Amino acid sequence: MEKGTRVVVVGGRKAKGVTGTVFWTGPDSYGDGLRIGLRGDDGETHWLNADQVKALEEGEDPGPSEAPTVQKGAIVSFTTEGEAYEGEVFWVGENKYGPGQRLGVRDPSGETHWLDAMRVTVLEASSQPAPPSDSGGGPPQPPPPTEEPPPMDAQEMPPPYDYDGE
Repeated sequence: MEKGTRVVVVGGRKAKGVTGTVFWTGPDSYGDGLRIGLRGDDGETHWLNADQVKALEEGEDPGPSEAPTVQKGAIVSFTTEGEAYEGEVFWVGENKYGPGQRLGVRDPSGETHWLDAMRVTVLEASSQPAPPSDSGGGPPQPPPPTEEPPPMDAQEMPPPYDYDGE
């Protein structure tokens, strides 16, 4: 198995069903076989026996994604280093480590957490309207003006500054 191979975990207990990319391969120090380091689409690093994964063919769908689509303003819960947290999503972007979204979440203490959407549970959906599906992913546009701005005329302009003191 080569570095960069896309795989799905088919064996074991903890990571079964996780997809990701192999970033390390090496001999198993505890027995025969090959070990791999897998950067999961869930944002976690998994260390597995090579026989616990199946290589995905290019374009092959590993199965349904469990990652929710999250919007800014949503309240989510997540676990990091064994600690449970809740927080508000303040940033949403494309995940550069695999398919899905990457989130910026601020907990009540003000600490910032950067997470894959697969690692969160949405507790309360955002009250913000969903962006239009044909928006092309660009930044949101301001609403159109409701009134015409007042015309500029000479009486509204301040008098020019007199540099000569006159």
